[in-house]
Amino acid sequence: MEIEKEIRDARARLRALIRACLGVATEDGDFWTVFIAFWGETLRDPELAGLNARTYEKARRWIAALVGRGISEGVFRRVDVRPASIAILAVLDGVALQLTFDKTLLSPRAAERLCEDTLLRYLSSDGGDR
Repeated sequence: MEIEKEIRDARARLRALIRACLGVATEDGDFWTVFIAFWGETLRDPELAGLNARTYEKARRWIAALVGRGISEGVFRRVDVRPASIAILAVLDGVALQLTFDKTLLSPRAAERLCEDTLLRYLSSDGGDR
């Protein structure tokens, strides 16, 4: 991902990931509409199900590496990076889906803050201070 090349600090990378994921939901509603239809098709098409599984696994591995780096930097507490990557992706997908269904739910910045607060509190070695 491009985020990794440009940003060194794990917290800043997490914030960039949040902005990128939520930006798609707030700026390109068609993306999630198509993705929701794609998910429906994965229930009937094993090839699409495999593609979806590989895509999500790649995302989880990238997020796990980000979390591992944050642990090494001492900014994230010690967690099992695999379940942490699942939780992070679940928060981002969940908020993005909610924004897709209700554009008035939160402003883009409020949605980013919600995810940042939630995820940094979960990960931070200092109790969530940013």
